Amino acid sequence: MRSLGTRADHSVFRVQRLIEQECNGRPCFVLAEPVVQENGAGIDWYVEIDDQITQLTSLSSDVADYHRRRLQLDIDRIREAADAYETRGGSSGRGHANTLRVATTFPGEGSIWIAGDISSPTAPIIITGWGYEAYKAERGISEITKYAALPRTETAVVQPAVPNDYPGEKTSVAMAWRWPLLGLLGLALLLASGFLLIPDCGLRMPGGSVLHGWRGENHCVAEAPKDIPIAIPRDVAKEPPKDVARDFAQTALKKTGITQNDGETTVTLVWSNMNDLDIQARCPDGTLVKINAPFCGAHVDYDDNGAGSGAYHLVKNPVEHLTWGSARLAKGKYTLYVEHYDNPASTTRNETDFTVILQQGAHYKQVKGRSKYSRKVEVATFDVP
Repeated sequence: MRSLGTRADHSVFRVQRLIEQECNGRPCFVLAEPVVQENGAGIDWYVEIDDQITQLTSLSSDVADYHRRRLQLDIDRIREAADAYETRGGSSGRGHANTLRVATTFPGEGSIWIAGDISSPTAPIIITGWGYEAYKAERGISEITKYAALPRTETAVVQPAVPNDYPGEKTSVAMAWRWPLLGLLGLALLLASGFLLIPDCGLRMPGGSVLHGWRGENHCVAEAPKDIPIAIPRDVAKEPPKDVARDFAQTALKKTGITQNDGETTVTLVWSNMNDLDIQARCPDGTLVKINAPFCGAHVDYDDNGAGSGAYHLVKNPVEHLTWGSARLAKGKYTLYVEHYDNPASTTRNETDFTVILQQGAHYKQVKGRSKYSRKVEVATFDVP
């Protein structure tokens, strides 16, 4: 799939607010939140609904048609609002128009889900894959794909493939010979470019022969004697791999005066706005380590953006640190959480990206996540045998 619009157009909280404004305060449909997987291999879609979720394509035809019509009405309303914004002009109007069109673009019916009772006329409709379109159009395009396309973006208009027995206008067969010719020209250009890039001193080919550049070996000013092979020593010392998580934690803790030594067990929380986040640890005995609540040998020894004695002391690059020191931990399972406690600065966003670094002796593990206001999220677990 190909992403459409700008990064701001994919902010689910901003887009959902715009949609609810056009639907008189009610959610016409629910946009799932896109979260990029840690390995970058794909996108996971999340929605805060406890009810059972059913894909539209698995419903019976009459029930699916009913929800298609519901979604069609809402999509039409949002598209009309986008047209109105564009008519007003100005950068804000055009931005809102594009955001609404991106929100109503998705690959097809496989991205539509119904939450709760599928027979209810008010069952929430959930859309995943919004803001993305398929690279190629599918033959026999469905109605849901038609209204999901962006009409004012040339690349977003989905064109159905033309079957062989289609009676209308077809591409002339005389055009077919051009594609192989273009392919041959491209290959020739690639080979010519590669030859020009060959160095004068040449490349050693399989079998021992040397292929020199287009100017010839006479222009080689630094070629080694041909009877003396150039040896590459195998025992050249390599720079040891960097421990990214350890370096990140030590850099963040530099301002605190805290030093982490091998043999300790610590947790470092780092984020980059003036919200108040807290690191917490659930011990095997069930107790919860947090600010001013030391348990099972652990305590929080540094806390930025906390209220402290009643007044917030806010910084833009805050750090929080929880430590067991070098003490031996009790056996069992430990669970780490990040709690989004407060937004003391009124200009900050509700959600906050954070990084947690767990140190266990000389081993460091880095975990990234996102918090929401007044929510607690689990970020990692570890066992002590």
